[in-house]
Amino acid sequence: MLPFKIAFRFLTYNLRRFFGLFLTIMFGTAIFYFIFVAAKALEEKVIEYSQAGEAALSLTIPLNSLSEEQLIDLENELLKHPDIDGVYPVYQFTLYASKGGLKIVKGIDFENTNTHYYKFLNRRSFGSDPSKEMTDDSNYDFEAATGGAYIRNARKDGNYIPFINDDDVGIILPLTYKSPFGEDKIYNIKMSKIYVTDTFVIRSQVIFVDYNIAKEISGLTMPTNLDISIKNPLISNKVSREIEPIIDKYFDNAFIKDWSLENNDIINIVYVEKISVIIVQIITAFAIAIGLMNVLSFNVKEKIRQIGILKAMGINKSKANSIFVIQTLFVSLISIIVGILFGYGLSYIFQLLTISSNGDNLIWMETNLFNRYTYLTALVMFVFNLFGALMPIIRVNNLEIVEIIKNN
Repeated sequence: MLPFKIAFRFLTYNLRRFFGLFLTIMFGTAIFYFIFVAAKALEEKVIEYSQAGEAALSLTIPLNSLSEEQLIDLENELLKHPDIDGVYPVYQFTLYASKGGLKIVKGIDFENTNTHYYKFLNRRSFGSDPSKEMTDDSNYDFEAATGGAYIRNARKDGNYIPFINDDDVGIILPLTYKSPFGEDKIYNIKMSKIYVTDTFVIRSQVIFVDYNIAKEISGLTMPTNLDISIKNPLISNKVSREIEPIIDKYFDNAFIKDWSLENNDIINIVYVEKISVIIVQIITAFAIAIGLMNVLSFNVKEKIRQIGILKAMGINKSKANSIFVIQTLFVSLISIIVGILFGYGLSYIFQLLTISSNGDNLIWMETNLFNRYTYLTALVMFVFNLFGALMPIIRVNNLEIVEIIKNN
């Protein structure tokens, strides 16, 4: 108990210095955490912005080239790859609007959470997922999901309103399917879900429907594409090369669209951003460690005679060291916890204040407090704080008892 009492006595001897140390570690931790989540959110936004309308890898399936059993086998083989997060079929064709030209129709499974579409379709949207079947309603034929820009341009009143809201859900638009085998057919489509995104093509030219409806309209019996979701889209080119032997078993000269090959500049930007964040994080952690070291060193200097007397009374090196370790643990735990909470609050406020012109958040910060960045921030800051306590501990261990008492 004696080391605890001495440690707290040293900490509270100068309350102004203690609170200065507390605020230094707290704000440093808050900045450390905020940079972590903001950098990750920015990285995800950059990738999502360029990848929203396509998967990391998209395999084009030639018409009637696979049986249903072969398609399932191909999916299962691809899913065995450690970097592949999901494989899902897409039925793609086109419809035509009287104004605005062609619209890309993607038939997907809205309940499949592994698709890269799922995230942005459910991140910020109005309405609900389209139905899985054609309807008997005389007003419309089926439901779909589309982007806010398309809805803004299709409003009957012609008024331009920058933001999408619940009033826009349910608008019915006529689109024409030009069949290669028969007469053109006009479908009245009810937009049951409207999503918000900054990507021009995906918000203005793409319509999502349930894959069963896509099959019924187009007559497709097999998907046109097999989209492959990768845990880290930045390595899609590597994964593409590794799955080539699998693809070659099913197709001759298969075409795989690789997101990374078309977005090499974006990948380089993300890597530069990661390196910059690491440098800032290291500088921040070292600055806090040096601040802690200085404060604890002041404690040694101010209390050097008392430490000498305690050592003369029998306190060994381990107990003398524990005095400063206890101080470090106490002030670090409190400061880091408060700092993470403060950093989380900063990230939450930052997300609320950063809104784009279409009403969407510019970036989406981590909303769960107990995330990996919380634990990593706590670990890094705690380690650097212990590092900051090393110098005072070394100084105490080098003190000679007689010289301490004699010369103070």
